Amino acid sequence: MELATEGSLLWQPTHNDVEDANLTHYRKWLAENRDLQLNDYPELWRWSVDYIEQFWASLWDYFGLCYSKPAGHRRAKKLTKILQRALGTEDPKRLQLVPGELPTQIIWRIPT
Repeated sequence: MELATEGSLLWQPTHNDVEDANLTHYRKWLAENRDLQLNDYPELWRWSVDYIEQFWASLWDYFGLCYSKPAGHRRAKKLTKILQRALGTEDPKRLQLVPGELPTQIIWRIPT
């Protein structure tokens, strides 16, 4: 077994892994339902930061969540503040998350 050296690539997803990823399915859904062509994670992240209200509304629609009020600006601002507090940053442009990281960070940072 070969030891990994600092900076070496340890794993890379296959084409099928990428195609089957939840994030890929969401990006395709955005293209079909919102006419957004976001080609990779950095583009998706940039859009989610620049258009917070549309991002959160799209998640509600993508996951088929039911709500009594549309996901408007107030809800987007409230969710952004929750994320900022949970992740320890006031700058929404610094909210960079690795897929699957958010639930862990929020669960461990909510005061009991």
